[in-house]
Amino acid sequence: MWTDNNIGQKKRLISGCIKKPMRKLVRECASDWGNPEQLTKILYKHLKVISYCQKLYCFDVTGKQFSGSVSHQDINMTALGQVLSDRPYFQGLLPYNGMALSSVYLGLRNKQPCITALFAVREEQDLLGFVAADFYIHDLPKITKQSSEKKNQWAQYKGDPSIRKTVFMQQRTYSHFDQRLDRVIYLVYILLRKHGVFHVQIDFSSSRLVVWSIDMPYNYQVLSVDELFSNQLTQMYAKQSYPEDALIPESSIMDVLSQFKLLRDADENIYLRSGTINIANGTIGLTFSCDGFHLMSVEEFLAKDIKFWIGEKQTQHQEWRNMPLLESA
Repeated sequence: MWTDNNIGQKKRLISGCIKKPMRKLVRECASDWGNPEQLTKILYKHLKVISYCQKLYCFDVTGKQFSGSVSHQDINMTALGQVLSDRPYFQGLLPYNGMALSSVYLGLRNKQPCITALFAVREEQDLLGFVAADFYIHDLPKITKQSSEKKNQWAQYKGDPSIRKTVFMQQRTYSHFDQRLDRVIYLVYILLRKHGVFHVQIDFSSSRLVVWSIDMPYNYQVLSVDELFSNQLTQMYAKQSYPEDALIPESSIMDVLSQFKLLRDADENIYLRSGTINIANGTIGLTFSCDGFHLMSVEEFLAKDIKFWIGEKQTQHQEWRNMPLLESA
């Protein structure tokens, strides 16, 4: 997934920037470990030479903070003695030697996505504690389109054979989404363009929307019909500018969603059950009534007309359906 690659590259950036300056910092901390005030002064001296780091602090092996918290704005000595064992990075493996990087988590106070680098402080064979360095994701350099982009070759996966055999023995049942399809398409369009949503799965048949947002890339929300059509929908996701590094141009979003609509409404036997769009990595996913799944780049998807998917015979009477979507939204 694009977010995994993006976070992975940011972690590699952090690791490359901090290993050398942090080794020197850790050695100095080991020499003055018994003096919290001196530790705080050491952290303050080193913070400015550790690229992209926003905060430094020390804690002992029990999880109790053993220094002040040092940021570029101030030195907070009231943090001395607070218990940190409930922090997310304590749920993983602590580095009893060397360095470890935490998973992304939301900062306690500012609620920004954060990665913490942890360095073990040792005196010969004894583990004294740890130096922690906080890095906020939004302060790290953006991953460029060239570094995150990769060719998404068309992949096709056959579905359940029992479903494929009976596809012409069944007909589409109109769902709640079908009854307000233009409105569904419009709301998805708004979420992708203006509210920080980068991946959407539209389950047309079961009338639910699965949403991943930039603010919480490792969590997803499943929206029912009532939640999707609620007046509170856009308040659930903060208004944001369209990402500059998105691999699907903003102008192509409605083209993709319009094609989804056509594929959903093209035939009573062969039709789109669900569609996914990921503006971050530029991929489109399609699951049809025969249970077959296709994954491809947005360029490949938009290059194919509906006849490619459904066939000539089934589309002869469907041309009138290709109409603007926003008129009734």
